[in-house]
Amino acid sequence: NSRFGIEVFLGEGFLVSRVQGESHDPDEVFKRYMAEIERVKKEGLDKEQFEIIKKSKYGNLVRSFNNPEHCADDLVECAFCDASPFDEVEYLASLTLEDCQKGLDTFFDIKKAAISIVEK
Repeated sequence: NSRFGIEVFLGEGFLVSRVQGESHDPDEVFKRYMAEIERVKKEGLDKEQFEIIKKSKYGNLVRSFNNPEHCADDLVECAFCDASPFDEVEYLASLTLEDCQKGLDTFFDIKKAAISIVEK
């Protein structure tokens, strides 16, 4: 449904990717998500899809500078990380398909994945 979302938390020495949403069968969703990660690790990322997603993310990131609340949050986060608010834009602009494939191989270990289910 429309409540599906992905977040990434990172800092010095850690990176966490969180997928969230609603499902009548969360175990099946988790199983399929893990299977898709393994498939893409073996077959590689799709170049055309990568370029579309990269351009979309870049546009969203640049547009976010029009949002004062986002800018304030970003400035605070950058102060803790000793970074510039524009570092993310520059990094995304230089990101390659090969970088993402390496990241997928390095950071997505399904043996370290966990599922948390909240029921009403």
